[in-house]
Amino acid sequence: MRLQEKVPLPPVIVISADPYMEITAYKDCLAQRFLLKDRNTFNLLPDVISEVIRTDAFPAHKKTKENTENDEDK
Repeated sequence: MRLQEKVPLPPVIVISADPYMEITAYKDCLAQRFLLKDRNTFNLLPDVISEVIRTDAFPAHKKTKENTENDEDK
């Protein structure tokens, strides 16, 4: 199956116990949200997922497959 050229990338939520991972999550993983893992994280997850899907809070991360491939070529 051939992918369409302008397929939007899926939303990314990174959960980590390492607070220093936040920069990498946003920069390299193009995450919309970063959650620092603690005992309450998984209780918050449904609300965070709803927010990411519902909100266009991070328009800079709205990339397509085509744009990402072009960035990698540079």
